Amino acid sequence: MSNVEALLADADMTRANIARVVYYVTDPAHLKPLSDLRQERWSSDQAPAVTTLVVAALAAPDLLVEIEVTACQTSC
Repeated sequence: MSNVEALLADADMTRANIARVVYYVTDPAHLKPLSDLRQERWSSDQAPAVTTLVVAALAAPDLLVEIEVTACQTSC
């Protein structure tokens, strides 16, 4: 998420601008750490819409998690 936050900052946005997050994970064991991360980063009343998918593989074999974020500079 640090990379996402850096990209948001470059666009003069913050986590508050995130409307949707999609997590792609290659192992169900990553679901709990992702849940913990979401709870750490967002309170329940400010959390974006979230979809988490367990997939067989990602684009590169060494990748374990891919994060897709939709952010809006104005109201989404």
